[in-house]
Amino acid sequence: MQLAGRYFIPKPALHHLLSLTAAAALGLSACGGGDDNDDPSPPPAPEANTLTGQVARSGALKNVVVCLDLNANKACDADEPASGPTGADGKYTVKYDPTKVTPTALTAAALIAQVKAGDAAAATTAIDADFPTAAATTADYVLTRPAGTGGAINPLTTLVTVGMAGGMTEAVARENVAIQLGIAVAKIDNYQDDPPQDPNKVQDTARLAAAFTSSAIRVKAPLRVADQKAAASESLGDLTSLVYTDAANYAYSQNLDLQKTVNTTETRSRTLYKWVKAGALNSDPFDTAYLTATGWTICRTNVPFVGTAGNPNRGTNCGADTSMTFRMNPTDLGGKVMKNVVTEMASGLGNTINVGAGSASALASAVGEAQFPAASTSTLRIRMKLNTPVYTVFGNGFDRKTATQLEQLIPIRQASTVNLSTGSGMLSLGALENDKRNLRVSFTSTATAATGPVQYYGCDLTDGVNPSNCTVLNTGTYTISTENGVRLMRFEGHPVTFMNHIRGYTEFDWGNGDKQIFGFRQLKPSQNARTSYANRINATGWAAMAAQLGI
Repeated sequence: MQLAGRYFIPKPALHHLLSLTAAAALGLSACGGGDDNDDPSPPPAPEANTLTGQVARSGALKNVVVCLDLNANKACDADEPASGPTGADGKYTVKYDPTKVTPTALTAAALIAQVKAGDAAAATTAIDADFPTAAATTADYVLTRPAGTGGAINPLTTLVTVGMAGGMTEAVARENVAIQLGIAVAKIDNYQDDPPQDPNKVQDTARLAAAFTSSAIRVKAPLRVADQKAAASESLGDLTSLVYTDAANYAYSQNLDLQKTVNTTETRSRTLYKWVKAGALNSDPFDTAYLTATGWTICRTNVPFVGTAGNPNRGTNCGADTSMTFRMNPTDLGGKVMKNVVTEMASGLGNTINVGAGSASALASAVGEAQFPAASTSTLRIRMKLNTPVYTVFGNGFDRKTATQLEQLIPIRQASTVNLSTGSGMLSLGALENDKRNLRVSFTSTATAATGPVQYYGCDLTDGVNPSNCTVLNTGTYTISTENGVRLMRFEGHPVTFMNHIRGYTEFDWGNGDKQIFGFRQLKPSQNARTSYANRINATGWAAMAAQLGI
């Protein structure tokens, strides 16, 4: 706590002292030794004490008023000590009268910072130094600091106060927040030495953790600081995905949550899969592999999600894919008609129903008018990926008779043999400016070198699958390289795509010399590209749906 001031004599004692002094003067006057006109000077006003610090979101926050919230109503009232609006450096000074704010009141009162939305030019609109031309928020919110202290006020100190409100000491809350977000404890009060935020590049820092937490605060997500060292038990979690065509063709995955590892602060969850296709139970649903330090890792149930508890939190999937996540308040589904919920979810934000499998109408018909029981909920999760691992989705791999090495793609996809009407003779690189246009590529040299020239094309996808009406675009290059023991073919110089990832090709070794070529994907570096949503039904709701479906 930063306090400025000096010891003072309380008013009652001062009045008593002055009374004694005046009586002594009268006594002297009666004896002829005083001056009736020599009155004592009025006592000086007590010097105000001060609380100082800095307000920040990602960068320092300008135009923010800080006050001592004496009545704990999360607002700066007219009779509460307050600062003036912060400057560009985010620094504040709150002065208070120690005769009015007792030590007990000070210990119980938190400093709060009012972060206000509005026009960027308005004097009351909060401005983040990392993004000085725009308002820092689209909705008003409050940042807090542990009671009785001055210093930094930011989203991370706000999270500490949430832990304290849940019964933790400040020291324990700070330790848990640091573990929960994967940062150093010292960074909670000072992350301004981290690199400034760049919307075109995600950097895994305390500064980003603070900005991500501020987003959770802004949208009123239920913040929670968890005891990262507490014991945990295994329990069924949310439905993470569901694809349903009919009773003989469906697949779903469900989390098995909170399997605590021994002597660590990590929680682990496994994913339970059930896959039924044309009557074949539990055929292999594991269609994704990540490129890790030791090569490809297929995300089977023996590769857990490793993360922390709380909201927000962080974790790593498949040993490679690291992210931060926060959850919104659950939506109550109790008493709602299942077919209506399914239909709404399928067209809503963060859909996890029949993704990539067409309409959810068959599922809606199958669950019909049945209602969800009490305690059924759906919860929207917002996720920010902190890294960009290469991954592959096993789908339409090349026929092993056609090519098993990347260099073998070059002679069979030559520009001289392409058909612009059908898109044949080309490789697909995903969607172009929208999902109705396909970016494609062919090679313009027959040399099977590690790098060489290519020609790009834009093709229509009138049926969403097959290319047609291709047009010639610009030229570029390909490069074959080895990363973590895996060979990748990357393409440079193509037009900007609207997808959140780039695509290329890779060799996958199934073992015993069985190699196959698949496409690979890698997220783009921007924050928008790395942000995703998932709306999930909880275990209670899914159990009721599964019973209705006969699963």
